[in-house]
Amino acid sequence: MTLHDGAAPTASDAHASWEGLPLYAHTPWDGTVLLFYKYVHIPNPEAFCAEQIALCERLGMTGRTRIAHEGINATYAGDKAAIEQYIMHMQRDQRFADVDFKTSPGNATHFNNLQVKVHKEIICMGEEYRHIRPEQTAPHLSPQLFHERLSAPGPKPVLLDCRNLYEYKIGHFSGAVEVPTRHFG
Repeated sequence: MTLHDGAAPTASDAHASWEGLPLYAHTPWDGTVLLFYKYVHIPNPEAFCAEQIALCERLGMTGRTRIAHEGINATYAGDKAAIEQYIMHMQRDQRFADVDFKTSPGNATHFNNLQVKVHKEIICMGEEYRHIRPEQTAPHLSPQLFHERLSAPGPKPVLLDCRNLYEYKIGHFSGAVEVPTRHFG
């Protein structure tokens, strides 16, 4: 861009060209990012994978999802209404009614595309953990109940922080045992 007299534009010239533009405009960044996982038996991962692809494409969502006989591990991005519709659809399936869907403001186009794939595991843990059944999980604790259990008299529970080393260094519960993990699998 040059001015009529051939001089290079200044910052104030550029700002003058912004006059009349709204301070806010809808952008791809006005979206929602969704993360969730659920260990639950999926008898036909290939069919479930096809259903997930069709649903996400219909809603215009992008993301990465791992599906296995043992469950689903998903991260999606889309506009807020699409993510809300997705969650409502999933909660109508009794297997996913109790999922703790985690949403956060984010870029609706965070991912370039949609990848939903069938894998051996939803989180790569290795052969030695394949015998664990999804229905054998511990009960979910609310933050209040978790704090009460930690503060109760008697033997203290052992907290294993299984996040990777980087996440552990950023912050962890006091007294948590660091598991020196770089990655799973």
